[in-house]
Amino acid sequence: MRKVAETIISLLIILFLVTMIIILLAASPSKKVVDIEKTSVKDAVLLDAASRFPNAERVNIINIVNKGGSKVLVVRVTYNYSSTCPKRYHVYYTYPEGRFLPEHPVKASIECNACKKPCKLTYEEDAIIASVSLQGSDEVRQFVEEEKPEVKVEKNGEGWQVIWYNDNKAYVVTLESNSEGYYSISSIKRMEDIEELNN
Repeated sequence: MRKVAETIISLLIILFLVTMIIILLAASPSKKVVDIEKTSVKDAVLLDAASRFPNAERVNIINIVNKGGSKVLVVRVTYNYSSTCPKRYHVYYTYPEGRFLPEHPVKASIECNACKKPCKLTYEEDAIIASVSLQGSDEVRQFVEEEKPEVKVEKNGEGWQVIWYNDNKAYVVTLESNSEGYYSISSIKRMEDIEELNN
């Protein structure tokens, strides 16, 4: 009889503990729900995009458009940014309708061999490709392929300036468009003294 009483008490204690665990789990929201509630839609989209495209060098929201009762967030995803052939994609998130499920990435940058002659440029990745592909850029391309420098791109009015640099030297490639919107190289400056670039 004593053994039966001990078994019943043990079962009641286990039942009580299991019930308490279930109540505690049901009462506390999951971490994912808490994270989404504490963050903005933009932050949630960026976190999702960064996890879906972990090898991308650039992931950022470039546009938000209202569409009906939803927002369409356009996310830029760029691979190989500091190379002779960066690849830019646009990923479209529709919130709340899409619930953070993106559409398939759409390639946005030009092809790597598109600028053998004057070409149209839309994005900074296009300017990077043009800076090492257009006529007169052979020395810059060689520097980029051999030295693996960093790159900085600036839009100046209707033109672009692409700066390839490392600790020792830099090339500043200026791209300007003609009346039809086709870009070509207007100048290439080689700087041996990197301090010269900062001035």
